[in-house]
Order: sequence, then C-alpha cells, then structure tokens
Amino acid sequence: MDKLVFKGIVGILFGLIISVIITNIIRSEIKIVELENDIREKEKYKAKLEREVAEYNEKINKIDTSFSRERDARNSLQMVLPGEKIYRFIEVEND
Repeated sequence: MDKLVFKGIVGILFGLIISVIITNIIRSEIKIVELENDIREKEKYKAKLEREVAEYNEKINKIDTSFSRERDARNSLQMVLPGEKIYRFIEVEND
C-alpha cells in the first residue's frame, strides 16, 4: 500500500508540475503575441514619422533658395518693392 500511495503522490505532484509548466508556456505565448503586435504598431508609427520628416525636409529644401525665402516673406508680410504694383482680385457674388 505504501508504494501505491507514493505513486499516487508522485503522480499528483507530476500533474501539478506539468500544469504549472503548461500555464507558464501559455502565458509566454500570449505575451509574445502582444509584443509582436506592439512591435508592428511601433513600426507603423515609425514609418509615419519618417514620412513626416521627409515631407519637412522637402519643404526646407524648397524654401532654401533666396528667391523662395524672399517670396514667402513678402507674401506673409504683404510687402512690396518700390515701383511694384499689387493687384487684388475680389470676387463679387451675383444675387
């Protein structure tokens, strides 16, 4: 009878150990999936930021000439050189 009780106790302990191991494996797999999803989201965000940086660099390159800087400054400040004429177009709604 002692051998039978010992085998029963060993069987129960073995079962408990296996269930703990399997539970940890499942938790690890779930964590891996969550981290992979997080990596994909971060890569998408990184790609978005890289596109924005490229757009800003393009804008910087466009205004890098003295003519474009002068044009932008004059347009934003509404300044004219001596002798220049400004034409404004006003849209009139017809009733």
